[in-house]
Amino acid sequence: MLVAGALLLVSLDRLTRVPVGVDTTHLLTASVSLPRAGYPKDADREAFWKRAVERLSAIPGVQSVALSDSRPPSESGQENNFDLEDRPTPAGQNQPVCPWVAVSPGFFKAAGVTLERGPGPARGRPRSS
Repeated sequence: MLVAGALLLVSLDRLTRVPVGVDTTHLLTASVSLPRAGYPKDADREAFWKRAVERLSAIPGVQSVALSDSRPPSESGQENNFDLEDRPTPAGQNQPVCPWVAVSPGFFKAAGVTLERGPGPARGRPRSS
């Protein structure tokens, strides 16, 4: 039992060192909630976030700024059900559910996310149900 526990700890330690394509060495995140009373309209909130991105981008040394509705991977902003084009959900069964996060342009650059493998950007728009 002790050996199994030690092997588990060693495995978990090794997993923390596996490169996953994200560089967080110079990453700063913050969580901000705007009060509805101060920003009652969508346009008010959009203007706030636009000014925030402009001001943060102007700070010396800042390379990129982006917004998201949550901080992945520990937080997911939304959940949505979906169907795969080649395998639709049979009638009477629940569709699969996937967490997703809404992000602004440049999010992946700001988060230090790089494409490790794959054909590049997806073509077309994802379909949701």
